[in-house]
Amino acid sequence: MSVQQVRKCCREFEDECADVQDYQHSGWPSVSDETITKVEEALLKYQRVRVRNLCEMIPNVSKSCIHKIVIDLLGYAKVCARIEEELKEEVLSYLRGTAEDIYNSGMKKMVHRMQKCIDLNGDYVEK
Repeated sequence: MSVQQVRKCCREFEDECADVQDYQHSGWPSVSDETITKVEEALLKYQRVRVRNLCEMIPNVSKSCIHKIVIDLLGYAKVCARIEEELKEEVLSYLRGTAEDIYNSGMKKMVHRMQKCIDLNGDYVEK
């Protein structure tokens, strides 16, 4: 492009003669229905799959495109949840056992504090 053409374009732009809006146009869609179907079938077949693994399963589609399909078009927020049933049971049993220990130690401390409060005729504040 020559200098004269650039200057002419700049003048038109400054005078608001040039239209720079991005209008709808026909062309290739970034995501085809076939690709969406492939991704959805893979998600239903392999429920604990990651986006990276989907890229390996469907090699002709980019990672960003698969991510867009999974999040925006199919509405999945988290594809690969890492919660195992065994882990869930271990955590629950730990919390149940811990809750009992905390309750028992708290009751013992409360008896001691109440006795201290009675001995001081109610003038007791623990820091």
